[in-house]
Amino acid sequence: MKIFEVASVKDCGDYYELDHILSNLNQDFENRSLTLGLNTYAATLIKKAIDNNVIVRINKDYLGPDVVAKDLIFVNSQTELELKKKALIQKVRQLVTHQQANVSGLMMYEYIAINNELCDKGFFIHDDNKEEVYLSILETGDEALIDKLERYLNARDIISRSSYLEQEYTKFYLNMNEADESEYEEVYNSFVKQYLSQVK
Repeated sequence: MKIFEVASVKDCGDYYELDHILSNLNQDFENRSLTLGLNTYAATLIKKAIDNNVIVRINKDYLGPDVVAKDLIFVNSQTELELKKKALIQKVRQLVTHQQANVSGLMMYEYIAINNELCDKGFFIHDDNKEEVYLSILETGDEALIDKLERYLNARDIISRSSYLEQEYTKFYLNMNEADESEYEEVYNSFVKQYLSQVK
């Protein structure tokens, strides 16, 4: 029988609070109504936290079948406001990371490789001259070059959106850390609204 560990938790509204860890070998496993699967590393971190009398909370919006390390919230001497803000920061980080997953290593490689080829042929593209250079390439009538331009533009668009999103996340992170009790929810809602408008 495969042995795995789960977290027995309490639903606290915005997050789960850990009660204790148990395995599928525990006699009371089947009687627990609210348990979450843990990957091995997350289970190890939780055990260390318990040994050090640190409260463990779990982000409710975790992705995947099991809770992983980034889904854990360790409560030391933080205030309730700090905990709420940290939970919202984690939610936004997940949104951003999910969207950035669209940028693959192959796409980045293709973008760089095609950019180098275009430069080699005398087409140097930057924000101030991009439309002019695009037209110059189209006017060559070179189908292979035009195809490369199209692939370049697709990759550039996705990479640019990902970069912009990371910059906006950094602003959100700073604003959230500075927000007080009356501001932090608005900071979060504002970012999510902007994010949703960008990914449609």
